[in-house]
Amino acid sequence: MKIIFACSGNTCRSPMAEALFRKEANALDLAQVEVDSAGLLAQGERASVYAVEALRPYGLDIDFRMSKQLDVQLVRESDLVLTMTRAQKQYLQEELPTYADIILTLGEFVGTGDEVSDPYNLGRAAYERCAAQLSVMVKLAAEKVKSFQG
Repeated sequence: MKIIFACSGNTCRSPMAEALFRKEANALDLAQVEVDSAGLLAQGERASVYAVEALRPYGLDIDFRMSKQLDVQLVRESDLVLTMTRAQKQYLQEELPTYADIILTLGEFVGTGDEVSDPYNLGRAAYERCAAQLSVMVKLAAEKVKSFQG
């Protein structure tokens, strides 16, 4: 199974979600799950400094992470694309209607319906709140994936 986390620039939310999910997947022994992240408007930038700092308390390091563009090839190779907002989901479903059924918001997938607000340019505290929200949501996502695998 391959899961892609998607956001706007792939410098904040989706790389944080990817790293947090990978940690949960390892804890749950989800060896068959591949996880990645990409952005709708990614431009090959490093992860945000505040995103890097927000993940340190979780024992994670995304300082090496370079953003990448979400393209049809990545979506085609995936079983699930999880966006941070309904607007991102809608955009992707309109652009890639063939894959609309595998594109959900993270909140829809875990059953909360919550959106993950973009912390970009909002300071360290916004990134810390985002990381805390994502930590809870990806834990639920990993548990749900584990239940699929029996």
